[in-house]
Amino acid sequence: MSRPTENESFYPASDYSDPRLKISLQHRRVRFDGAILLLPDREFDVLAVLAANEGHPVSRQALLTKLWNFPPTLKSRTLDVHIHRLRSRLNDTEGAYLETVFGVGYRFRRFGNPAAAAPHSDAAPEPDGGSGARPKPMSAISSQSMAAVAI
Repeated sequence: MSRPTENESFYPASDYSDPRLKISLQHRRVRFDGAILLLPDREFDVLAVLAANEGHPVSRQALLTKLWNFPPTLKSRTLDVHIHRLRSRLNDTEGAYLETVFGVGYRFRRFGNPAAAAPHSDAAPEPDGGSGARPKPMSAISSQSMAAVAI
């Protein structure tokens, strides 16, 4: 398996919370508008990883490689189906949470302030996120250990 490029690096999943959406990794639970959403495992994984990379585009290939262990050359619509289902569950028809970044992949935007949460750069985040508080990018973690580390 080839190593992802810098633009394909992303941070492992972490808990997320805003006024409408809460994601708990420990309990693998999602609350939306106060109701618990029962998400299949892969949908939960996609949402958690995108939320952990809030404001930064994550390439389709990075998600397919890390979450499904697909080889980089494989073409698949699997991710698109999962994004479609997530948007439906989150009533996200306008892409308020899950934005498609044409030719790259997807970007998660925080509810209520998408302009502040989504920088205008499509570059990968700095490994420390500028604050020193973020974990290592996924490119530094093998896909075999991802379940134990991130999801």
